[in-house]
Amino acid sequence: MASNELHHELKPTLTTKLNPLPLILPSLNLLTVPAYALEEELKQRVGDNVFLGVAPPPSAVPLSAFDGDDVNPLENIPAPTSMDEDISSQLRFIPSLEGMPDEVIDTLVQGLDSRGYISEDTLDVLCKFAGLSKKKTLEILKDIQDSIDPPGLFARNLWECLLIQLRRKGMVGKDPWVVLTEGKEFILKKDIRGLSKFLGWTHERTQKALEEIKKLDPYPGNFIIKNQYIVPEIEFVKEKDTIRVRLLHENLPKLFLDAELLEHISNQTLREQWLSAKHTLVALSIRIRTKLRISQFLAKAQKAFLAGESIAPSPLTLKTASRETNYHPSTILRITKTTWALSPVGTIPLEKLLSRPLRAKPTMSVAQLRQAIKEAKPLGISDEALALKLGLPRRTITWHRNKMGM
Repeated sequence: MASNELHHELKPTLTTKLNPLPLILPSLNLLTVPAYALEEELKQRVGDNVFLGVAPPPSAVPLSAFDGDDVNPLENIPAPTSMDEDISSQLRFIPSLEGMPDEVIDTLVQGLDSRGYISEDTLDVLCKFAGLSKKKTLEILKDIQDSIDPPGLFARNLWECLLIQLRRKGMVGKDPWVVLTEGKEFILKKDIRGLSKFLGWTHERTQKALEEIKKLDPYPGNFIIKNQYIVPEIEFVKEKDTIRVRLLHENLPKLFLDAELLEHISNQTLREQWLSAKHTLVALSIRIRTKLRISQFLAKAQKAFLAGESIAPSPLTLKTASRETNYHPSTILRITKTTWALSPVGTIPLEKLLSRPLRAKPTMSVAQLRQAIKEAKPLGISDEALALKLGLPRRTITWHRNKMGM
């Protein structure tokens, strides 16, 4: 006879749980801080924690060691505001970014190149990281473009940069605006006569509009000082048929642990300090492991370039790197922008090993094509001849040459 009695039974199950941002962000900050700022970041984290101590990198030598003077004459000279600091402070006052975590601001700032432009890849990463739709991301981008100084920052290309500046000047619909929005094809060809004919303007009117455009700044990022102290953290070493990756311990600060105090962690105060120390130790180990893992993947993927067998990196996108390493694209973006490496081809940021493929020929990267264009110019090779050699449409060569200002 069947029993109607109820029985309790325990079964193990696997579930995933998201950690709150306040716990995640400190580790992310330590992960992406540049090597030159790592010592200061660790000192701030350690504070008065009795378990940990911070020692400077073995390669660091104080200036006074060279002149026998205990006073550094440069010590009290204020450093100029960097581009990152200036832009970050402005972004925090933009209403559409209120409430966003610091990592979103960092992604935006680190996504800017030296010209002050932002790439589509960075915007895609921002969409996924912040959980925003493409439409919402573009709305936020427009808010930033309309608020940030100098005008033109956060444009996606030269044309958008110039149009932003005209919009901020209240010149929408005016002659310079019409030239940029309707006459792009003629400008690229430097066909001023054709542009005048197309617009139905006199030559003088067209020239006047072009003169106004020439007053705009094509690279607004150049007007903000960007301090960047290059401290290589990784080394790519060519060995026979492979590229070995080495962590440059001599360029990095060290954490020291007072193990004797572990016998007294039953004390409430010491227990709390030990938990804080463990978090810092774990975060530092994650930083090292993540950078090495990404570097090892890049070394394998770009072996030909690093070995000097290729003129430029082969096609490699953030999406591919994310799939192969299991790290989020935003993590890879921030790490490759803030990590420098010694290599057989020079001291380079890891981001140089990423390059999007050409639409017309996915097996060739944009970096490879542009390097070929640079090498072709002094040889007098025409766009048509280079296109034939590379198996590309001539318009592709011409478009990239114009983008390079050549």
